[in-house]
Amino acid sequence: MVDWKEFTVVVLCLILMTSYVVWDNKGAFEFPAMIPRVMNITRLTSSGINDTQSSENTQSSETSLKVGSSEERLMDSIMSHYNMTSVRELQHITRKYFSPKRHIIAMSDLDIFIEKCHTKSFTLRNSKKRCDVTHTPIKRYRTCALIGNGGILLDSGCGAEIDAHEFVIRNNLPPTLPYAKDVGKRTNLTTINRARLAQVARGLRRKKKKDTLARLGESPGMIFSYSLSLPGSPSKKKLEAIDKAIKENNIDAVTAFSHQSYMGNKGYDLYKELFHKRLRLPSTGMNTFALASTFCDRISLYGFYPLSTYKNKTVPYHYYDGKMYNKVHKMPVEFETFQQLHSKGTIRLVVGKCNVTLGEKL
Repeated sequence: MVDWKEFTVVVLCLILMTSYVVWDNKGAFEFPAMIPRVMNITRLTSSGINDTQSSENTQSSETSLKVGSSEERLMDSIMSHYNMTSVRELQHITRKYFSPKRHIIAMSDLDIFIEKCHTKSFTLRNSKKRCDVTHTPIKRYRTCALIGNGGILLDSGCGAEIDAHEFVIRNNLPPTLPYAKDVGKRTNLTTINRARLAQVARGLRRKKKKDTLARLGESPGMIFSYSLSLPGSPSKKKLEAIDKAIKENNIDAVTAFSHQSYMGNKGYDLYKELFHKRLRLPSTGMNTFALASTFCDRISLYGFYPLSTYKNKTVPYHYYDGKMYNKVHKMPVEFETFQQLHSKGTIRLVVGKCNVTLGEKL
C-alpha cells in the first residue's frame, strides 16, 4: 500500500534538488567562461590595485577591460597581415639550412654532443643517423618579435607592441630596461656573436661584473645562445664561464650553442635560393631571422633600418650608443629583402612609430 503523503514529500524533495542542480550547473558553466578575461585583467593591472577599496577596484577593472581590448585588437591586426602560404614557402627553404635542434643546443648537452656526435655533420659517431642525444630549449611559437639594435627604435613607442608577442628575440644582449618604452622589456632569446661573447666574458672578470650579471638577468627565462660553432673553439671557455656565472648567481637563464656557425655557406646557398641573390657576409640579424623562421609562424621585425637618417632626423647605428653605420654587411640589400617579404605578407617589417598605447598601461 502506497503512503501518498510520504510519496508527495519525496517528489517535492526531488523537484527541489533538481532545481538546485540545474541552477548550480548553470553558474558552474557560465562563470568559468569569464575567468580568462579576469586573469588577463589581473596580469595587465597587477601594479597599483588596492583590493580593499571597491571603488578603485571597479575603476581599475574598467581600465583593464579597455587595455585587454586594445591588446586583442593589436594582436588581431598583427595576425591579419600575414599570408600563411607565403610563410610556409619561406619555412620550406629555411628549414633546409637552419634548425633550433642544431643551432640552439642546450649547453648542458655539450659534453655528450662532443662524445657521441660528429660536431660538423651533426650525425652520430657510430652511424650516419642524425645526432639525437641533444636537446633544444626552443619550441614552436605563433608570434615572434625579432628586434634589431638600430637607432630607428628611439622614440618609436614600440615597447608594448614588442612585448605583446609570444616570443621576443634579440641580438648581442643589448640593454633594454632604460629603453623599454621603445624596445620592450622581454627577451626570450638572444643570439651572441664572437666579439660580443668575449665582451660579456670579460665583464664577468672585471669591475663590470655586477652590471654584466644584471644584464644577463634582466629577462627571466632568457636563452643566451652563441651563434658560431663552439666545440673546440676558443669561444668554448668563454661560454662555459658565462654558463658557470649564471648558475652560481642563480640567474634564470639558459645558455646554448650551435653545432655550426650561423654564417657557414648560407650567404651563398640559402639566400640565393630564397632571394635569388648572394649575400657575401650576412649580418647576425639576417641569419637570426632565417633561423627564427624555422620555429616562428609569424615574425615581426623592429629596429632594422639601413640609413643614417629618417624623416630628416639622424639615426644612430645602435639605439643605445652613438656609433655610426658599419659597412661590412650589405644592410641596404638586406633591408630591401625584408621590404619585399613584408609586401608579400611573409613577415611584418615595422619602421618608425608604433600606434599603440599599451606601453603606458602595462
